[in-house]
Amino acid sequence: MTVMNSTQKKLTAEVQSAHSIRLSWQAANKSDSSPQLYLIACPSMGQYGLRTFETSYIIDNLRPSTTYWCILHSVATSGYCYQPGVEISARTWDSDELNPRKVTAEVKRARSIRLTWHPAEKSDSHPQLYVIACPATEQFIFRTNRTLYIIRKLRPGTTYWCIIHSVSTSGYCHQPGVAITARTWDSVARNPRKLTVMVKNETSVRLTWQAVKKSDRQSALYTIVVTSDTGKSFTTLDTSYVVTNLNSSTTYKFKVFSTSSDGAFYQPGVATYVAAWKKAPKKLKRNKTQKNSG
Repeated sequence: MTVMNSTQKKLTAEVQSAHSIRLSWQAANKSDSSPQLYLIACPSMGQYGLRTFETSYIIDNLRPSTTYWCILHSVATSGYCYQPGVEISARTWDSDELNPRKVTAEVKRARSIRLTWHPAEKSDSHPQLYVIACPATEQFIFRTNRTLYIIRKLRPGTTYWCIIHSVSTSGYCHQPGVAITARTWDSVARNPRKLTVMVKNETSVRLTWQAVKKSDRQSALYTIVVTSDTGKSFTTLDTSYVVTNLNSSTTYKFKVFSTSSDGAFYQPGVATYVAAWKKAPKKLKRNKTQKNSG
């Protein structure tokens, strides 16, 4: 909410939690004092003389789910509060117990995202209804009584922002809810396929894969990541690569990505692994001998 007057301009209220509101405003156009003193009165919280020389102020120790009305004045050197001042109202967030928590997004497809979350600890409805808002989707709003929801019909390679609210019996969405962003996988055409691995000798393996059907480069560039060897990666324009300097007693996992012109990896890529291919030598069995008793 924004309010204007001839002294202070653009007073805004930013709700920061269930117990605090941050007020911000532009400085008065004219002043007979330097620095300018401002006075904030919030009758509903019993405060009539909050003072500051700044152009923002955090009011805390508030009650959850409560609307507060405040008025702001610039103060003359004589102590007079210039009129009419500028006023605003804002509602604190609902208590944490009324909001869902710990939302996670699991991406396993190019066109869907799986959301899961912890339920609200308190509710006036059984079962609890949740509303999921994802502005960039076709449907925009989704409803469920579960703590899991799969959002479908999405676009590949797209980042989505979603927010989940628990809903009261009156239909009110408890605030602030819980939000998350997630990016769908890129289309199948932008990912290599059918990655295979062939052991060449004790220290090297050959990786082979099918080429991507689509790339933003003139020739597709592939990045091979050895996930069991932190930080080790290789690039190639071919669809085959020999990885060397390996330890045949170690299990390796490999991922191959098509790399965009800006250096990003198209997701999810393709993965495979090779188990340790050199077996440890067998322990020799000792022959047991029995001494003849004389």
